[in-house]
Amino acid sequence: IEKLKKEYLQSLHEEKDNSRALSYGIFARHLYSEIEEGYVPTLEARSAELKKITSASLQKLHAQLFSSPWILSVAGDAGAMDMVIKNFSSLHTGKIQELKRFTMPALAPARKELLAVPEKQNIEFYFGNRLPLTLQDEEYLAFSFGLDVLGKRGGFSGRLMNTVREKEGLTYAIYAWIAGATTTASGHWHIMT
Repeated sequence: IEKLKKEYLQSLHEEKDNSRALSYGIFARHLYSEIEEGYVPTLEARSAELKKITSASLQKLHAQLFSSPWILSVAGDAGAMDMVIKNFSSLHTGKIQELKRFTMPALAPARKELLAVPEKQNIEFYFGNRLPLTLQDEEYLAFSFGLDVLGKRGGFSGRLMNTVREKEGLTYAIYAWIAGATTTASGHWHIMT
């Protein structure tokens, strides 16, 4: 545990110079509350939480995981499958929680936050907002398609890339996409450059 803590603390220390990760963290903290899946805690908060982890807290987490329902799928040698099924036969216990119907959170208010990262010549932008759609909404596919036309990730086919990079030469990359949306939860859309 101590070795893993040390490695993670080192990665947090290195993240202090990662302007893209820092910019995204600020963006996500403005969009999501602390109890929502898309929330990104500050480096200081993650460091403080890391220091609280003990062997007992990990054992409690494991007990919670093993008392929850699991899905087990096995393919392979018949003898190996029998052994797996025997050793994991109790994993079907536990109560399955009923999914709650999605409630759209309010859009985040307009705001900006700037963070200086010493000795970095590049700057990273994230802008966007909550997505008032889930994967089940009819409009989701149309919005997703439109966002791809605007800023297709991973290539040069998006209009933003064509205009902002190729024609105007203002950035190395600019993309747009949806993140975090599920059938029961809202995510967000953003443009990054």
